[in-house]
Amino acid sequence: MVLARETSLEEIREIRKACPDVELKVFIHGALCYGFSGLCMASENITGRSANRGECAQICRTWFNCKETGEDFWPFSMKDLCVGPDVVKFAEAGIDSLKVEGRMKGPEYVYWTARYYSLLLDGADPFSEEVRTAEEAMRIAFSRETTKGFMFTGKNGSMGSENMVCTTYPSHIGIQVGKIDRVLNGKAVIRFSKPVALRDGLLVISGRESAGFALSDLSNGRSFAAPGETVTVAFPSSAFTKKPQSGTPIMCTKRHNSPLPLLNENIPLYKKPLAIHTVLTDNALIVDSQSWPLSVQEAEKVSDGNSPFSVLTKIFSASDTSFFTLGELSFENKSSFSHPFMPLSALKQIRREFYSREDASFSSYLASPSPEPEGLTYISKPSDSYQAPPVAFDEKKLFETLDTVATSVSAIGLNNISHVAWAQKHPEVPVYADQFLYVYNSEALKLLKSLLPNLIGCVRTKPGELPLFISRVCFRHHALKKDCKGCSRDNTYHLSQNGNSYTVHCKDCMTYVEASR
Repeated sequence: MVLARETSLEEIREIRKACPDVELKVFIHGALCYGFSGLCMASENITGRSANRGECAQICRTWFNCKETGEDFWPFSMKDLCVGPDVVKFAEAGIDSLKVEGRMKGPEYVYWTARYYSLLLDGADPFSEEVRTAEEAMRIAFSRETTKGFMFTGKNGSMGSENMVCTTYPSHIGIQVGKIDRVLNGKAVIRFSKPVALRDGLLVISGRESAGFALSDLSNGRSFAAPGETVTVAFPSSAFTKKPQSGTPIMCTKRHNSPLPLLNENIPLYKKPLAIHTVLTDNALIVDSQSWPLSVQEAEKVSDGNSPFSVLTKIFSASDTSFFTLGELSFENKSSFSHPFMPLSALKQIRREFYSREDASFSSYLASPSPEPEGLTYISKPSDSYQAPPVAFDEKKLFETLDTVATSVSAIGLNNISHVAWAQKHPEVPVYADQFLYVYNSEALKLLKSLLPNLIGCVRTKPGELPLFISRVCFRHHALKKDCKGCSRDNTYHLSQNGNSYTVHCKDCMTYVEASR
């Protein structure tokens, strides 16, 4: 079981104790989503690209304007998770697998991140040169500002926790290697605190503006600058409407010699193998029931290499850019020739047309709307029903609430797979699959119907009717950076972006973001 990234170490220990025989995986490093996984509808609401179908447009990494503060900022852009030396606490808690984000990352990131955490888990001193070197290389490969996330928040959500949101810059910042003394036209005087070399990638963030550039020259003519040196370098000062002030940090986002070679940079794309049946007649080649004209004659020379089976196997194994390739080939000779000869140029044309037909059929299938599962019954949400919350931190308390409300409502809306356990114990209560309990494939629906004879149907919800985010990250505390002391625990804010308006509700340290209507 992969535990939610919102789960604290205290909660993880409780889960481990309650489920001793279940293998548990915990996320320890990499990009964090603002919303609960599966409950983020921001991408689909705003762009039509569903995060739950692997098409997230990362709306959390874009800017919004806050009516209450008047500022443009990135209120949902999470810092990267980095549990660092505290990774040993997960091992001590009995976690079976530790997950590091690696999708779309380079081999140097994977190498140094794996090495960093391996060293820590093997007992290396976090302050040793070996560990510090690995950590620095890992951050240069890719790192936003970092956080330990919910690791030490106990059971209070984000209340009083370290800030998990970076509202000023949503992308890779690397490590600080110096500070600006002053900016000139096309030049900058920089005091370096770490060594840098020509062709290193540097980054400057000044207010809401930023500029990345490669270190292309050093005023003293050398190829590197040592810690403590003050050097004049070429600088993209025109990228800023206001020159960066003295003391502005200089970040290193890439070392000139950091990329590691892949073992094989020409990894072939996966192709689905097809079982192809071929039949040869005197004037045609039939491939999977489709016939192509073909001029056939008796072969002048006969060998294993030019047998019809060998020739067809070789021809259809070369599928070029197709999604498919040859799996198993079967061949029937129904021609009048004992040793038929088939022109290679004609066979190659047949191959191209065959794979083109298969690709077109597959592309059409991918583009077609997914069929609704058989037996799916849509209902209107009963007006006097109760919708169980999609996120609950105390299952016992939730089930007690459902026991109480079930006697006074017509139905219960299930929004979490855990709600099924309650519904199974109350077959007398009509239940329906609400907006966050997904049953839009045949296997999910079949399973749910087999478990719940009291299931009356599924609610169809349009994307615009769902919250953009349901999050355990408190907007008031993390985006607006307000102290938890004195908070009413019930606050509302208003955002806008590109002519669209959004309402943010902060309730008991949870955040709900909705498109304003």
